Amino acid sequence: MKWSIGVKMLGFKKTYTFPFKFDIPNYAKEFLEKKTLIKPWIKFIKRYIYVHLKGQNSLEIYNILPEHKEILWINISAPSLGDSLTDLSSRTMLNGRKVDLFTDIKNSVLYKDDFIFSKVFSDINQLGEYRYDLVVLDSYSTRSINIKLKIARLTPFVGMFGYYNGPEVNRVLFSFHQMNNLLGYVKNENELNTIARTSISISSADQKRIL
Repeated sequence: MKWSIGVKMLGFKKTYTFPFKFDIPNYAKEFLEKKTLIKPWIKFIKRYIYVHLKGQNSLEIYNILPEHKEILWINISAPSLGDSLTDLSSRTMLNGRKVDLFTDIKNSVLYKDDFIFSKVFSDINQLGEYRYDLVVLDSYSTRSINIKLKIARLTPFVGMFGYYNGPEVNRVLFSFHQMNNLLGYVKNENELNTIARTSISISSADQKRIL
């Protein structure tokens, strides 16, 4: 397809290809055959230009390193309950680091007793003077970028979905495979697919009620 050559040259391929080496089920073929492809193409260009205009392109990195001990995860682009639980499912792979979460106010209560997140914020004013080694951005939407600019303008960041805005995909698998990619492939494919699941913590008081 002639049009596919053009969009690939512009970097549009980032919207429908996975950044990790292990394969997961996807609908890339169906996506590329759609006649409505122009919409995600425009969205990619918009996001790409916005990241550069805001001076964030030089801060994007592609690995979570051992020295990244204080991490802020911004999860705000897809605020529905289901998307929040699936997109944040791979946080379990960051166990042992101090990870704070910035999310939509209606989801913040879900993570207030979380076993990974140390603090949960839904208002920029709540963060005060917190400093982080790294920011994890859910995607490069203008909303996420704007929040990152207000909280940690000069802090390096990695992207979970990044520019991805293409085929439907299992968001739990995507989250785990991308986190594994960012961590330098600490899990093999079988290990990763075994642990890929959503999880949520409940408070000590609620645990006593269950028991």
